[in-house]
Amino acid sequence: MPRNRPSGRDGLPANCLFFYTAADRAKIEYFIEQKEPGPNREHTQWQLNQVIRYAHTTGCRTCYLLAYFGQEHPGQCGHCDNCVKPPHRVDATEDARRLLSTIARTEQRFGIGYVIDVLRGSMNDRIIRNRHDKLSVHGIGKHMPRGYWGVLADTLINLQHLSQRQEPYPVTQLTPTSKFVLRNQVQIEIVQSRAIAPRHQTRHIDTAKAATPIDQKLFEKLRTLRLHIRQQRVPPYVVFGDVSLRQMARDFPTTTDNFARVSGVGDTKFQRYGPRFMAAIDQYLSGQVTP
Repeated sequence: MPRNRPSGRDGLPANCLFFYTAADRAKIEYFIEQKEPGPNREHTQWQLNQVIRYAHTTGCRTCYLLAYFGQEHPGQCGHCDNCVKPPHRVDATEDARRLLSTIARTEQRFGIGYVIDVLRGSMNDRIIRNRHDKLSVHGIGKHMPRGYWGVLADTLINLQHLSQRQEPYPVTQLTPTSKFVLRNQVQIEIVQSRAIAPRHQTRHIDTAKAATPIDQKLFEKLRTLRLHIRQQRVPPYVVFGDVSLRQMARDFPTTTDNFARVSGVGDTKFQRYGPRFMAAIDQYLSGQVTP
């Protein structure tokens, strides 16, 4: 990220690389959840949020970094990746209003995965049971894929137009500044990603994502669990394919919302096998928690 910036009293240039994936966030949030509720846990979560916002910012990273230490910078440093090669942004203001409206209509009582299901017009049992298929917002987001809405939700959280409460279960809620987005007084832009890339770019980006390192030990653990289920005369494709297991070993989904985002996880598979796989991932992560 920031690079070729004079460093130290000798003025020599320095290079800085910042590695961050969704799996890192999932792991650290899991460890934070193991802490006792209180100021220390809240401060640790705040620190993680700062790192996440730094990773997702589309502005000058030097400006953001110095602001963390109480210093000011005019921006346009000419050294960080965002200044050297600005990311391609897409206006998502109208979709942001759709997303916030859906959260409001569902009374701010659900996780982002459920909200996206309502947006995209899902008719799963939970939505029907809650009668959310009758809402005016049901299906107003079917024009965009699920991944797009996830990116938009993350962007709104980073901009503090949305918040997430983790206890006793993940719930996405509006913030005081959400009203400015709903009133169309704030423009929302997101970085173009695989979820909204032109079709001819998808193959290249998918290949890059497939190269993202996975936790091999967890992958083997999940394959063993699948083998155990297969011994009950259930073919592997009826459980989860290797593509799904690799994503689990990369993203560590331990909540229903995160697990629902895994490729190949539908309502039936989730209800039948989801809890067992989430429990296996949770058990694996708990074994990595240091005393």
